[in-house]
Amino acid sequence: MQQVNRINHSELKKKSAKGGISTMAAQATTICIQIVSTIVLARILTPSDYGIVAMVLVVTGFAGVFRDLGLSTAAIQAKNLSREQQSNLFWLNIAAGTLLTALVASLSPAISWFYSEPRLKMVTIVLSANFLIASIGAQHNAHLAREMRLYVSATANVFGAIIGLPVSIFLALQGASYWALVIASLSSSLTSTLILCKLSRLKISLPTKTGDVRKLLNFGVSITAFDIVNYFSRNLDNALIGRFLGSLPLGLYSRAYSILMLPIGTLRGPINAVGLPALSRLQDDKAAFKKCFCRLTRILAFVSMPLTAFFLVSGKPLTNVIFGSNWQGVAPIYQVLAAVGFIQPVSSLGGMLMLSLGEGRKYFQVGLVGAILASGSFVIGLFWGAIGVASSYAIMTYLTLLPMMIWILKGSPVSLQDFFLSINSPAFSSIASAILTYLLSLKYPSGPDVLLITLQLLSFSFFYLGFTYTTKSGRENVSYCVNLIKMQFSK
Repeated sequence: MQQVNRINHSELKKKSAKGGISTMAAQATTICIQIVSTIVLARILTPSDYGIVAMVLVVTGFAGVFRDLGLSTAAIQAKNLSREQQSNLFWLNIAAGTLLTALVASLSPAISWFYSEPRLKMVTIVLSANFLIASIGAQHNAHLAREMRLYVSATANVFGAIIGLPVSIFLALQGASYWALVIASLSSSLTSTLILCKLSRLKISLPTKTGDVRKLLNFGVSITAFDIVNYFSRNLDNALIGRFLGSLPLGLYSRAYSILMLPIGTLRGPINAVGLPALSRLQDDKAAFKKCFCRLTRILAFVSMPLTAFFLVSGKPLTNVIFGSNWQGVAPIYQVLAAVGFIQPVSSLGGMLMLSLGEGRKYFQVGLVGAILASGSFVIGLFWGAIGVASSYAIMTYLTLLPMMIWILKGSPVSLQDFFLSINSPAFSSIASAILTYLLSLKYPSGPDVLLITLQLLSFSFFYLGFTYTTKSGRENVSYCVNLIKMQFSK
C-alpha cells in the first residue's frame, strides 16, 4: 500500500509540474498580448475611456460573484464526482448566468444614476452578456482542472486574448473610444468559452435526481459568501474613487492596478490552478500536504517577490514606456501597489489551503474580516486622493499580515514557521537587491527610459541571483525550479 501511495504522489507531482509550467507559459503569452494591447490603446484611448469601463466593472464584477455559486471550486475539491453531478452543476451555472445577465441589464439605469454618467447605461447592458457566456464554460473548466489538463484552459485564455487584441485596436482606431474595450471583452469571453466546451470532453446530460449536489452547494455557499465580501473590499476602492474623485483619477488608479496584476497573475494563476486540485487529493495525508503547500509557496515567492520588488524600483520609467506621457499620475500609484504585491501573492495562498481542506466556513470568516479591514483603509485613504487609497491599503496589509496568517494556518498541517521559512530567502534577496539597484541607479547617466529600465533590470538580476546563491534555501529554490522545467519535457 505504501508503494502505491508513493507512485500516486509521483504521478501527481509530475502532472502538477507539467500543468503548472504549461499554464504559466500560456499565461505569459496572454500577458504579452495584454501588454501590447495596453501600450497601443493607451496612445489611442484616454484615461476617461478606461474610467468609464472601470465604473461598470465594479458592478458587473460584483454580480459575477454569483455566476458560478462556488460550484467550480466545489467540483474541483470533491474527492468523488459523478457524471450526473457534473451535469446538474452545469445547468445550475447556466441558470445563474442567465439570471445575472437579466438582473444586471435591468439595473443599468440605476448604475448610470449612481455615477451621474449617462453613457454607462448601454455599456452595462452589453457587458452583462458576459455572465451567460462565462457560465456555459464553468464546469468544463472545472472538469479540466480535476483531470489536471490545465494546458487546455490556458490555451482557451490565450486564444481569447488573441481575438480581443485586434478587435480592440481596430475599434479604437475607428473612434469607438470606450466601446473598443467593451466589445473586445465580449469577443475574448466568447472565444475562450467555445474552446473550453469543445476540448474539455465533458459530456452534459439533462438534469437528473440521481446527481445529488446538495453537499457541493453547501460548500459553494461558503465560497460565494467569501467572494461577495472579498469582491466588495477589492473593488470598493474603484467605486469610491469613481464616485468622489471622478473618471480621470479612477482611470489612472485602475491602469496602475491592472498593469501590476498582469505579471503577478501570470505567476499566481498557475499556482492556484495546480495547487487546489493537487492539495485536495492530498488532504488526508498531512505530511504530503505540508510538503506540497510549502513547495508551492516557495516557487511563488521565488518568482513573484523579485518581480514586484523590481517594479517598485523601476516604476516611473516603466510606466512611462508602457503608457506614454499622458499617464504621468500612474507611476506613484503603481509603486505603492507594488509594495502590496510583494507579499499579497504568497499570503493569498492561505485561501487555497483552506479550500483544499474543505474549510469553507473558515474561508468565509477570514474573508469577512479581511474585507472589513480593507474597506476601512480605503475610506481613510480617500481623503488623500487615489495615492492615499493605495497607501492606506498597503499599510493595512502589512499590519494585519501576521495575525491573519496565524488564524489561517491554525489547525492545518502547515505551521506559521513553515510558511515564513518558505518565503524568507526570496524576501531577503528581493529587498536587498531592490535597495542596491536603487542606490546604483542614482549614478546612472540620464538617457531614454528604455535604457534606464535595461540597466536596472541587469543590476537587479545580478544582485538577486547573487544573494540567492549565498543561502542554502535559495540554492534549493533554483534547483527545484530547474527540475520542474526538466520534468516538463520528460516523457
